[in-house]
Amino acid sequence: MSDKKVRWIIIAATAIALIIAAGITAGFAYAGTSTPTTAPTANTTRVDPQKTLYTKVATILGIDESKLESAFNQAQKDIQNEDLTNRLNSMVQNGTITQAQADAYLKWWQSRPDVADQIGQSGMMAMGGMGGIGRNSPGPGGNTPPSPTPTTTTK
Repeated sequence: MSDKKVRWIIIAATAIALIIAAGITAGFAYAGTSTPTTAPTANTTRVDPQKTLYTKVATILGIDESKLESAFNQAQKDIQNEDLTNRLNSMVQNGTITQAQADAYLKWWQSRPDVADQIGQSGMMAMGGMGGIGRNSPGPGGNTPPSPTPTTTTK
């Protein structure tokens, strides 16, 4: 290559490098002085969607919000107890556990601390599903549930 071509390549490469450097510098300068439009303010509070739902439904029905929330909580607890009872009955029918073991587990489940309800379903799963049913793992609240292991009968 001739000296002129090499010189133009060097000049072009230097110009491109300077343009890129200027762009990067300008970008940093702009980012340092701009204020984000979505920055949280000190007054920002988290809105609980479930609480909002209770408020709106209570208003629509013209009833006290605490009564509505209490009714929802009771219905949820009833559904959970019915589901657990059905699963335990199925395990008894399959011979996985005895009726006495199912009764003992259900009694333990219904007497567990209220904090277990506050943790919620995802928290319960993280602590071992149904509090260790089918396993000898500790249940919610540090209590160990009755062991619903299969029993064998000898003839």
